[in-house]
Amino acid sequence: MNTMLGLWGPAADAWSMIERLPEPGSDTSEDLEPDGLLARAIDNSLMLGATRYRMEALADRLGLEKSQRLLPSFEAGVVGERDAGESDWLVGPMIALPIPLFDQGQGEIAKATAEVRRIQAQYYDQAVQVRAAVRAAYARLESAKAKVTYYQQVMLPLQQQIVDETQLQYNAMQVGGFQLLQARQMQIETGSRYLDALNEYWRSHAMLTAVVSGGSAELDLSTTAPIRSAPAMTGGGH
Repeated sequence: MNTMLGLWGPAADAWSMIERLPEPGSDTSEDLEPDGLLARAIDNSLMLGATRYRMEALADRLGLEKSQRLLPSFEAGVVGERDAGESDWLVGPMIALPIPLFDQGQGEIAKATAEVRRIQAQYYDQAVQVRAAVRAAYARLESAKAKVTYYQQVMLPLQQQIVDETQLQYNAMQVGGFQLLQARQMQIETGSRYLDALNEYWRSHAMLTAVVSGGSAELDLSTTAPIRSAPAMTGGGH
């Protein structure tokens, strides 16, 4: 982790890891609130910041070029001349002013203006990508949270109830040991699926946090937690 973060010296010991992630929805792990997520993502986006800087820098340079075009350059100096047949020179000041009959820099101004508009369109397109990534990441997080809640409130208690009832039936010799093992195996499998759901939740949480914090807007929705199916078991009791 220190290598990935580029930490060394005292900074390498300045962070620590908790033993276990808190449960989704607990007081120490509140979900990101939907209000303001889009605005925060736009403000923090490094990609949008770089594009905005390029656009503003080019717009500032364009304004300078326009002002310079309206202020003609001139040259000052001293010039001397004499008429034919005269021996005396006439010396006086000289000022040279350009007369822009044709080229007034319209081509460069038009080119720079078109570039500003192109970067502006790129900025709007990137902003759409960021907003779409935030919405997709938030939807994925909500879906993962609903799945975790379903396992917590329905599947895990149900499997525990099945194991308890099967244990009672086994004690009463109404079912065999195979049925009891099968119930416990299904309970273990449900717990494994619950851990997969937790893994997907925290991956989604990290992805949404990264996008809102200014990370890449590219969102890989194909990465999901593995789904395990319970092995089929057949057979009877003793």
